[in-house]
Amino acid sequence: MDRIESSAAGVRSLRDRLGRSPTSRRLMAGLAEKLYLLETACGDLDADRPTRAFLELRVREKADGDASVAFFERLCAMYERWAKRRRMKLLPLATETLEDERVRLYAVAGFGAYTILAPEQGLHVLALPAEKKAKSRTRVRVRVVPQPPRAASSRKQWLALARQTLAEEPASGEIVRRYQEKPSPLV
Repeated sequence: MDRIESSAAGVRSLRDRLGRSPTSRRLMAGLAEKLYLLETACGDLDADRPTRAFLELRVREKADGDASVAFFERLCAMYERWAKRRRMKLLPLATETLEDERVRLYAVAGFGAYTILAPEQGLHVLALPAEKKAKSRTRVRVRVVPQPPRAASSRKQWLALARQTLAEEPASGEIVRRYQEKPSPLV
């Protein structure tokens, strides 16, 4: 509640500043973002939804070779930029290679972290250029699960908690987003 009240005060301050500079796109975008996050946080509080999440990205390294790993790294970087821009706390827990898979785990906290990330769960598919006809797509599986209410005091404990929580939840095979770079970029 204290964080929501503090954020509401920040929204009022931005609104006042926007009143003095009504054409400032930067202020308008900042106000819209803060309102969105505040609305999500209030909705989470009212509905007693989880606020923090574990985020896992997983790719088969040998499926498409370098294209798979590059797409995986781009998606990881996308989530890291998203967290930074939204002022989320994103704690990288591990990057591992297990047999033929690369896995990266994060703990994410901030207003609406779970609610905003939950629709990302599933397969993210990159259509490869036409010259790679043998393998026309590469896939990264994204999993999002709510963090349990208990906290961990070290990165090792966070990692164990993330693994345990992810093991209890089934993975989705649904395609949630398709990406294309050529002939023209498209998501």
